[in-house]
Amino acid sequence: MQFGSFGSGRLLAWKFADGVSHSLPQIRYHPVVELQGAISTGDENPQNADLQTFYPLFPSGLYYGYMVFTSGSLNAIVAHPSLAMQLSKGLSLGADSFFLWRQRTTDGLYSQAGMFLRTGQASQSRYVGATQDLTIAWDVDRHTTVRFLAAYYEVGPYLRETQPSGKTATYFSAIANYKF
Repeated sequence: MQFGSFGSGRLLAWKFADGVSHSLPQIRYHPVVELQGAISTGDENPQNADLQTFYPLFPSGLYYGYMVFTSGSLNAIVAHPSLAMQLSKGLSLGADSFFLWRQRTTDGLYSQAGMFLRTGQASQSRYVGATQDLTIAWDVDRHTTVRFLAAYYEVGPYLRETQPSGKTATYFSAIANYKF
């Protein structure tokens, strides 16, 4: 929760996030199914001086998937189901989905650093979009880990209806880490 004053207006913003997970160790690949969600305040009236956008003071960087088109300061409703499996001793698979809606139709879109990107005045659509992440991690030995990542972001009506028009994106990467 954040409260106080901001310029000539009041600051009152909050965010609530929670999740539940269930591990199935008796099933092959030991799947872990998880459902997380978050909701944060939205701006009731962009014409007044009050500020209701929750701003995380120390953002972690990857709030909503690997393609960071939205940040932790989005006034949003977020659903985040995921599945993790241990395919073998050194090989794991993770699948994550993030579905994002604007809390209010007056809410804009902000960058990871909190910079205003898009107005909330140009669209009545709440649905921002969804991202799907797929990760394969391979522990080659006790020093070396290789990760393969594929991500897909599908824009929703809000991003298509505001300028510049949002576009669906795909991302692939391979990362190798070596620990001494």
